[in-house]
Amino acid sequence: MRNPIFILLILINFNLKSQDLFLQDISICPGDSVQISFPSGDFSSYSNFTWLFEGQYFSNDSNISIFTEGTYELQLYNNDTLFSQFELNYFDSSVPELNFVDTTICEWDYLLLEFSLSNYESYFDFEWFGPGGFYSTDSITQFSTTGMYTIEINGCESLSDSFNLDVTPNDTLDFTFNDSLICEGDTIIIEFPSGDFSNYDDFTWYFNNDTLEMQSDSSIIITSPGEYSLHLNGCPYLSDNFYVNFYEFSLLMSDSELNIDSTINICLEEDPVLITPFDDFSHLWYLDGIPLDTDSYNENTLSISEILDVININQVYSYDVEIDFQCDIIASNNSVNLSVVECECGLDMPNIFTPDGNQVNDYFKPFNNYEGEFVDPENLCMSTDFHMEIFNQWGKHIISIDSDDELPYWDGKNNNGKIMNSGVYFYRITYRVNIHNIPDQKEISGYFYLYK
Repeated sequence: MRNPIFILLILINFNLKSQDLFLQDISICPGDSVQISFPSGDFSSYSNFTWLFEGQYFSNDSNISIFTEGTYELQLYNNDTLFSQFELNYFDSSVPELNFVDTTICEWDYLLLEFSLSNYESYFDFEWFGPGGFYSTDSITQFSTTGMYTIEINGCESLSDSFNLDVTPNDTLDFTFNDSLICEGDTIIIEFPSGDFSNYDDFTWYFNNDTLEMQSDSSIIITSPGEYSLHLNGCPYLSDNFYVNFYEFSLLMSDSELNIDSTINICLEEDPVLITPFDDFSHLWYLDGIPLDTDSYNENTLSISEILDVININQVYSYDVEIDFQCDIIASNNSVNLSVVECECGLDMPNIFTPDGNQVNDYFKPFNNYEGEFVDPENLCMSTDFHMEIFNQWGKHIISIDSDDELPYWDGKNNNGKIMNSGVYFYRITYRVNIHNIPDQKEISGYFYLYK
């Protein structure tokens, strides 16, 4: 039996007529009792008082001990009556089941347990104890260290339970699959990785994120291209993915994909190189339908400048290649046509301009330095945009101009519209060019003279 609980009833504004005594409900554990004392104060004007239980007379004592659930009422009599009632309730006497089990986790993992007192109202508090001085009263608790953990619950009844946590060290095992290429219609066999995987209770093969039916086999036969992966469940969790693709012909130039059956302008200064992705196989290159020396040009790369004794500007050259694969000899049925041009892909800037309004040389602006009838600006190095800043001879910033501005050049005025004086000015321009449709950013700077 627990010690009795003492409750002091407080009379609030008792000198007011028909005033209720505001008493709070009480909760106790089953089998306990609570001691209630009549409130102190001047009650001389009241002839007597009465305790009622469930509407029936209970006691006239100033101190009462109660232990039965139900409704209690205190009444004070005079010319008026003061009264109040309260409920005595039992905490939920149900006992939670604590059935913790021993658990094993990986070294990099943790065990998460949640314990909510709201589910067990008869229990007022709980405590976790564990190895290395572990202590917690959190409702959600993480456990990550090997050892015995105990929960103690103190309430109407005292409960405790324990479990052992075993943290398994991570294995140092690892495995890696390589991507593969296969000929269409052929197959390859992928073997389970070698090594001691005895700690792993199961593994699973996947194809394009779907589980393969042969997931328990130590090897799989692959006939279709796609993404494959193997997952091992253990400590640690291991997985690796790889791709299987069919051989497909592709031709690159300086690591940029070419459009087959089109003529592409190239700058001679760039030393362009044709590339295939198959460096493990023998190649036979063709120039304008004539095979090149197989002893000199049997690699997957071909330097344009090396095979031409004389470079004819603007002449179109056609290139083909045959590749000796392990399955078949595959030849490109499409030609890559390259036109060699001389170019620098940059900007030219004037060194003087005269903003005098005569419609001649009124603006300071950049010019493409490759302009000429032999140039295709869509495929070569057309400047796509620029940002220009103007400074005076003392370094003071005058104005900034962008290629997408309504006025994409300088007319000799500052930001306030004032015409600047004649003199030396400094410019700095950052711009972008398309070299074979590949964006590149450049910068130039210099001086010029404004004369008016």
